[in-house]
Amino acid sequence: MAVSFIPLVGPIISCIIDGTFVDMFNALMKGDWATVGMCAMGFIPGAKVMKGLKAVGSFSGKGQKFVRYMSKGELDNVLSTGKIKSKYGATFFTKNVYKNQDTMIKRTAKQASTDKHFVEFRIKNDVQVFGPQKVPGKYGQPGGGYQYWIGEDDVIGADILSYGELR
Repeated sequence: MAVSFIPLVGPIISCIIDGTFVDMFNALMKGDWATVGMCAMGFIPGAKVMKGLKAVGSFSGKGQKFVRYMSKGELDNVLSTGKIKSKYGATFFTKNVYKNQDTMIKRTAKQASTDKHFVEFRIKNDVQVFGPQKVPGKYGQPGGGYQYWIGEDDVIGADILSYGELR
């Protein structure tokens, strides 16, 4: 009895092209099981359209590791205060690590080209974190990375693990 894998080829190729396969692999390597689950939906025949759904939960962020991309001024402020908070509205961050600014801007759909810096941090305080959610396209960028966020009145107390400038 022969088994054909031909029906799997189309979904797998489309997942590789749109980044689902890479997102899933990275999430597996980091143990980010929520993101693995969202990516896995892209492999279910007929469920490709479900990938864009906002399957969002919330959890206590204490002890979790994340990355935030930012301007030099915000980085200096974070390093001096040990706190992370957006000037306006919710504060967004990710578990996706990008090595260059172009990729980061595309996947996070950021408008500001001044966001050349990053800080990798672990949350010290008990703050409610929302996500993960796939980043929608915006400002002419495709999006596609995964984002997490805290409410506009919340502040993250951060243990800084690493920081630097993107290429």
